[in-house]
Amino acid sequence: MPPKRKAPTTDEDDDDYRKKRNRNNEAVKRSRVKSKQRTEETQQKAQAKSDKLVGVNLAELLKSSDEEEDDEEGSDEEKASSRKNKSKAGSSRSSSKAGSSSKS
Repeated sequence: MPPKRKAPTTDEDDDDYRKKRNRNNEAVKRSRVKSKQRTEETQQKAQAKSDKLVGVNLAELLKSSDEEEDDEEGSDEEKASSRKNKSKAGSSRSSSKAGSSSKS
């Protein structure tokens, strides 16, 4: 089967197509400019933050953050055991309440 031939286009169709393509091309340019600006702003913010850390000893920073995490883990374990103890005490209280209401 031979390939289908396209219908002949009119100048009006070509003009509409050209207008759409031009509008899209402009939109793409604007989008790329915005994206580039955002990237540059992000890089500038990152550079500013890294400049603040220039005088800080990174090894000390990491060591102190590790110590803080260890302290937090211990307190979390204490909180969890405290919660377990409270829930056990609460359940024994509720069972004693149930027992006292049945005696009435």
